Order: sequence, then C-alpha cells, then structure tokens
Amino acid sequence: MSFDPKLAQKELEDLNCIIQDYYTATCAVMFKYRTVDPYDLFLYSCGHSLTLLPIAENLEGMPNTRVTIIEKETAVFEQVKEILTTGNRFIDLHNGGCDKLARIIGGLSYGRTHNGMLLLDLNGLVDWSFLAELFSLRNKHLFRFEVAIHFSATTHKRHLDEKISECAASISKSKWFCTEMYRGRHQWLTLVGTQWDRNPTSGVLYPISLENGKWVMCRADNTVKQLAELQEENEQ
Repeated sequence: MSFDPKLAQKELEDLNCIIQDYYTATCAVMFKYRTVDPYDLFLYSCGHSLTLLPIAENLEGMPNTRVTIIEKETAVFEQVKEILTTGNRFIDLHNGGCDKLARIIGGLSYGRTHNGMLLLDLNGLVDWSFLAELFSLRNKHLFRFEVAIHFSATTHKRHLDEKISECAASISKSKWFCTEMYRGRHQWLTLVGTQWDRNPTSGVLYPISLENGKWVMCRADNTVKQLAELQEENEQ
C-alpha cells in the first residue's frame, strides 16, 4: 500500500497542505490578473483514490476550479464511482493508466497556459521519462502546472542507479521541494516541482537545494550501509 496505516493521517495532512498552499497562491494571482481559465487539480492514483478522495473533496465545487481523478485500479475506480454518483458531485472520474492521464491532461486547450497541479500517488517505480515527456517544452500549456509525486524511495533505490534529484531534473520544473521522509521500510516521500520563484508556506516542504532538503534526499538515495560509508568518508 502507498499509505502506511500508522502514517496515513500525517501523509494526507501534508499532501492536503501542499495542495491548499499552491491552490491559494495561484488563485490569488489568477484573481489579480483577472484570469478566466479554471484551476485544474488532477489526482492520479494506483489504487488509493478512496484515501485521496477527501483531498479532492476539499476543492470540489470551488469557484473556477476543476477536479479530476484518474484511478488505475478498476475495482477501486468502481468504488469511487459509486460514491460520486450520490448527489450533485463536481469531480470528474476516469479509469486508466498513464496513457489515459496523458490524453486527459495533455488534451487541455492549447494556445494558452493553464494553472493547476498534478498529484501522482504511485505504488511502484516513478516513470520519470513519462513525466519528462508530459511536461516537456512541447506541452507549453502545462508550463505553470505544479507536479507532486508521492512515491517510495526504497523502491527507487532498489531498482534505479540514478539519484532521485537527477531523475527529477529531467522534468522541466525549475525548483524542487521535498517533504520529510516518512518512517517505515518503504520510506515514502513527496517531491514537488514548480516554476514559481516562491517558497511554499505549507511548512512541510524543504528546497532540495538547501541543507534540510539535501539531507532528506541523501537518506532517500542511500541505504543504511551507504550512509554509514559516507559518514566514515567524511570523518577521515
């Protein structure tokens, strides 16, 4: 599971803080410049839409705001669909994988830049090449979109040699932030990439270019044995 039951509430609170922070700041700018385009929140989940649904519901029905969930697992999709068919709901729900996500988010109107965030909650490896392509210069209409990636650092370092920050650098976002790494053998972590030259006010994100963020990324990239070896090298 993507959410350790003991940490689920903390992780959800942090994700909600991140989304609310960027949503509030972006909407303030949109209001200042009288932007008529909506704010789009996309949630892509690999089996945990029920857990993420409260986050989506926090923005559901807000003025000039659209919320879309893409759920990869069909069984979970059907459960969420049943919930959303009750009453007048304002969440767009789809069943599918990365190809469906690419068609939906990539299909936003070309010719103008959109505001919003894509949150990915992933079980396995992050498909960095997919995200690099999705946010490439070819898709200029996604330039102002934030991307938040919730994933297992343990899974990453077991299967990939590249450091997480190196993989993130392949995505066209100028600034990257990270949460503290959640305890547990999966070492869950959230990375946020943005074009904004502003520091988040949520209180749960660290710039990966500064000391706190570098230490989180160092632990995310290295095993306990590797960290001990690095410490020995530094002490010599």
